[in-house]
Amino acid sequence: MKPKVMLVSKPVVLILSMQRLLLLTLIDGSHRTRDAATVRSVTSLLAALLDVCLFWSIHRVMKLCESFQHVKPTNERNNIMKTVRIKIDVLSPDAKPAGRVDLRRLDATTESDVTSQLAADEADAMQDAAKFARRVRRRLGFSQAEFANRIDVSLQTIRNWEQGKRCPTGAAKALLKVLDKAPEAALAVLH
Repeated sequence: MKPKVMLVSKPVVLILSMQRLLLLTLIDGSHRTRDAATVRSVTSLLAALLDVCLFWSIHRVMKLCESFQHVKPTNERNNIMKTVRIKIDVLSPDAKPAGRVDLRRLDATTESDVTSQLAADEADAMQDAAKFARRVRRRLGFSQAEFANRIDVSLQTIRNWEQGKRCPTGAAKALLKVLDKAPEAALAVLH
């Protein structure tokens, strides 16, 4: 197996070598610290080196930015959509912009309509959760029994999730999200 090669920029190498020099200068073999003058001189040298490294890094970033001059500036890209400003006189009710609310339909809505819409919304949310649980399991390539065994829940729970009878909540919901985004890492942690 090849050892990993870490690419380090010049300023980082200089900082690390100066840090080592600082430690060697400040502490001798008997682990006693040097006098205050030595500490001040080495500290000022390290501060100067950090300034040079910062300048070098900024210079590199500016050079990199010069290579992306073909990209439009943000103010030119964002001018696609126009901004419309409207002044509203608060005292005049006629000056208020007309909304998208159908007042007749809103007034005609009964409590049973609201309750039935709420039930339909909850059913849709339950079906979305069922599709998500099923999609995560299928993406991993597991049967319901294998999936239940891997995430340590009962087979009946997995079936209830996928049939929309129950919705995963709390830790189970978070686990499904992790399995969806980073399946290899999540499965490695689980077993």
